[in-house]
Amino acid sequence: MANKPSARSSGALLKYCAAGLFLIFAGLLAQSGLAQSPLNFESAMARYNQGEFNSARTALEALAQAGDPRAQYTLGVMMLEGKGGAKDLSGALGWFHKAVEQGNVSAAKGLAGMYDEGIGMAEDNVEAARWYRIAADKGDADAQYNLGLLYLAGEGVAKDAATAVSWWRKSADQGEANAQYNMGIAYAKGVGVASDRAQNLYWMRRAAAQGYQQAVEAAARLSAEATAAELAEVAKLETARGPIPKSETARVDAARLATSSAAAARAGSVRLDAAKDGSQATTAASGSSPAASRLSQTALSPTDSAIASYLNTTLPAIERMKPFIGQPEAARAAAFAGMGLPEAACNAAARDAIYAREKLAEGAAEICSGLIAWMQADEISACSEVKHSKSDLATTDQANPAILNRHIETDVPGTRLQLQQAAGCAQKDITYWGGAVIQIYDELSRSVSLTGDMVVSAPGNAPLTTKQFDHKLFQCHLARNLDDTRKSAVVEAANDGCYVMYDLAARNVQGACESIETGLKTIDAIGAGDPFAREAPAVRTLLIDSFSDLTCGPILTAAHAEARAAAAKLKQAEEAKAAQAAYDAAWATYNDLQIKIADIYEELSLWGDGYVPATADDIEYASVEDGYCQIYFRLSSTQGHIMDTARKIHRMLPNGDNATMVKSEEILKDELNIARVEWCQLGKE
Repeated sequence: MANKPSARSSGALLKYCAAGLFLIFAGLLAQSGLAQSPLNFESAMARYNQGEFNSARTALEALAQAGDPRAQYTLGVMMLEGKGGAKDLSGALGWFHKAVEQGNVSAAKGLAGMYDEGIGMAEDNVEAARWYRIAADKGDADAQYNLGLLYLAGEGVAKDAATAVSWWRKSADQGEANAQYNMGIAYAKGVGVASDRAQNLYWMRRAAAQGYQQAVEAAARLSAEATAAELAEVAKLETARGPIPKSETARVDAARLATSSAAAARAGSVRLDAAKDGSQATTAASGSSPAASRLSQTALSPTDSAIASYLNTTLPAIERMKPFIGQPEAARAAAFAGMGLPEAACNAAARDAIYAREKLAEGAAEICSGLIAWMQADEISACSEVKHSKSDLATTDQANPAILNRHIETDVPGTRLQLQQAAGCAQKDITYWGGAVIQIYDELSRSVSLTGDMVVSAPGNAPLTTKQFDHKLFQCHLARNLDDTRKSAVVEAANDGCYVMYDLAARNVQGACESIETGLKTIDAIGAGDPFAREAPAVRTLLIDSFSDLTCGPILTAAHAEARAAAAKLKQAEEAKAAQAAYDAAWATYNDLQIKIADIYEELSLWGDGYVPATADDIEYASVEDGYCQIYFRLSSTQGHIMDTARKIHRMLPNGDNATMVKSEEILKDELNIARVEWCQLGKE
């Protein structure tokens, strides 16, 4: 650190660069291991997501240099986009390559995008295809979709529509909406596959489930045109592949590559053209293609399409099950088995309405799902759907009078009340649902081994399948939430126990131990009048046994120690940052005072060293001198603040450089005290 001049060198005070001091300070922090915050990739990304791009990029650079492939990829994206600093295409390319060398799939996709669009280099579709293939082979849905586009167009690879469709299928199976839409059109046009109207409708419904507008319209139109046999085939496909989620989420990278308009087109909707060979592609931005036009020329509006699909699918399903609501359990099960009715019959059409931004059919879809649960003797799921459908039905009826009238005609509200009465939902409270939670926890605790395997819970029983385990776990949490009026510490602890089983099945022993710890703390805080006080010892024993069997003591001790160390490290870094801010602020004030005091030096110099002022001038001179001394007092006080801050920094990061810094600040403070006495006290004697 450079020496600071005394406060009165040659009658002019020099200013110092706070930025330079910051760099020195940052270097000292780095040497100490406290370095710049964020301290890890997760905290760096938290800064990124908060828009603090400069600090995020600085942290990511350090992590990338240290060899973190995630940081290398993300830093490459920031350089590509010019976030947190200047654009650096060659730097982005270099970091992508380093990340790929360590197996980062997103970086391979980033390289593919740069070659594909000629970003920072000549466009090279062969290299683009090579890198897309590397990412696609590792299961990246976006890369699989883009590679399919290259095969469709014959760019960088031999033109092959069948291969294009095979890559889209892989991507679509992972939930990529663009690929799902293209699969639908491929089956409609017979591109790379044989034409198949049922497959066309199935894939359009998959894309529509994600709010893909063209698919919403196409699915409604195709549903109206489909024959009974085609609808039955679609139902088989949905049964074989599992119900379509209400919101099928496509994977998106933390910082997705989106640069030129061509790249945006790659990430957007690509429709198959109706050319003779059916293998050309145009983007949605270029206008509707003939194939898309054929589907949408006579399509209804999104709202009307949603209503039509809802009326033709969800309500008929309700009407088929309604007569069996009051039947015995065995009769309901036999009737349902003969219906061949998949759960998608309730939800698919409702999704059309939801994604048409009308929320028209959600309540009825919940009643439909509740009926399916009741037909299969699942009263927990049935009552949960009844509970949530009440408010959703009210919203539906307010949103659209046509739906309200249809609900009245088919007596949807009455069906809800009938189901509620048959399942006894209104009569069951915490004493019933809480007992279900405890029972499910007890069963799950006997169904999962300490190694996370499904085992026989009782003689004669088969181990739970993954689907059965997931359903029971879901029931545990549904039952816990069915009574909002009363809570029980024992039930809450049993619910934590269900989470223990979930963590065990996922081979997450630390998570299981943490859930056990939470459950034990909850049950130990049981209050007077808890409705399950009698069951408390049994639930506590289950948790204690798991705690012992998993040897949670050392695991939690280590986890708590790690958490405390991380918290202490973060606190120390925050204190260092605060000290740095205080140090910089003190120096900013000091430099301002330097300028003011230099101006007064200049004013005082006008009088001359042996000048004897007149009477009138005596007042002016005294006023100037008094102002000068006041500033000197402030200057000395500020230097004291600087000195205290430097000492604090040294206490946090004790090393030779900081010790020297403290010493120099103390010397300057002494010099200022001497100067203050000389000018402001002795000068008046």
